[in-house]
Amino acid sequence: MFEHKTIAEMLGEYLREAAVLSGVFIPLDRVLGQKANLTWDYVWVTLGLSAGLLAAGIIMERRRPQRGD
Repeated sequence: MFEHKTIAEMLGEYLREAAVLSGVFIPLDRVLGQKANLTWDYVWVTLGLSAGLLAAGIIMERRRPQRGD
């Protein structure tokens, strides 16, 4: 039987996907799109953003009520 996803479940998935995409495409755009140098500060900020989104997605998913509980 088809069950609808909760908003918390969808938001958790969205945040985890955003973490992966920002970790890949932000540096790629910096190098290829703007023809700018990729500095360590930029790398750390990008990794921090990606890690923050990933953590938020994991927390959102873990705190949502489980189906059948």
